[in-house]
Amino acid sequence: MDLQQLRYFKKTAELEHMTKAACELLIAQPSLSKTIRGLEEELGAPLFEREKKRIHLNSNGKILLDCVNRVEQCLQDIQTDLEHNRQTENRQVTLLLKSTPIILPKVIQQFCEENPGVNFRMLTYNTSLDESKLEYDFLLDSSSQPVQDSGTLNFLYEEMVLAVPQSHPLARRPSIALRDAREEPFVCLPSSYAFHHEFLHCCRTAGFRPNIVLESSDHFTILGMIEAELGIALVPAVSWGFQNTPGVAFVRVKEPACRNVIYLSWNPQRGLSESCRLFLEYMRAFAEHPEDFLENTPPLGWSPGGWAD
Repeated sequence: MDLQQLRYFKKTAELEHMTKAACELLIAQPSLSKTIRGLEEELGAPLFEREKKRIHLNSNGKILLDCVNRVEQCLQDIQTDLEHNRQTENRQVTLLLKSTPIILPKVIQQFCEENPGVNFRMLTYNTSLDESKLEYDFLLDSSSQPVQDSGTLNFLYEEMVLAVPQSHPLARRPSIALRDAREEPFVCLPSSYAFHHEFLHCCRTAGFRPNIVLESSDHFTILGMIEAELGIALVPAVSWGFQNTPGVAFVRVKEPACRNVIYLSWNPQRGLSESCRLFLEYMRAFAEHPEDFLENTPPLGWSPGGWAD
């Protein structure tokens, strides 16, 4: 039994006339008669009472017609539900966050004001997740250098600065060489984060191995440790949003050049929804003029157009 057989049966049942049904279905009458007989044989029951040139739906046929109507309604519901799902997916942008810049909520807020109806779904990365099994539109992460890839947008360039307690001797210096902090206790992100390895690379370049006393995936825990004078940290100048924190001073690192790039990546082989394309264009505009979004952020250590080496 297939959907075409049921469609032929329904039309025949509605008209109770084989020739008229065949005409409306645009098939030969013998072919329709054969289909109806095959259906009756498969079900093991007659569906029509036959009287000369007329046919009438019997009790078996009425049961089948009721079932066919319900099947048709179910098929219509499937189409409606799938269309609704397509529209919902088209309005949603899913981000996998391996880096969480403080400016992201503001960027999304302004995007949504310009594009009402678009909603966002945020997935926060952690080591328990199998990234290959996650469904997302964009990955947001950071790197010490711009990522050169056709499916990547580097949208914020910033320096790494040393965050120290306000009372720390280094706080009085406008800039330092990172090696000057080699004896200090450090706090940083765990090794599952790319930022952790960027920090270690900076320290190796400066000629020392850091004394890490705490690892935390929470930026504010790191900040609290610094405020409590339990350690110092190499942090992004802008994206973590620590700039106006009481009790914490930020010192520029003059050598080595410690940098951070926030980037958005996607699979160029996978089609983007209209909402995703709008968001990507919006982020490209942001990358051209991030200062429009950083108007209340001190200019310490960020570069609107990347670095000029």
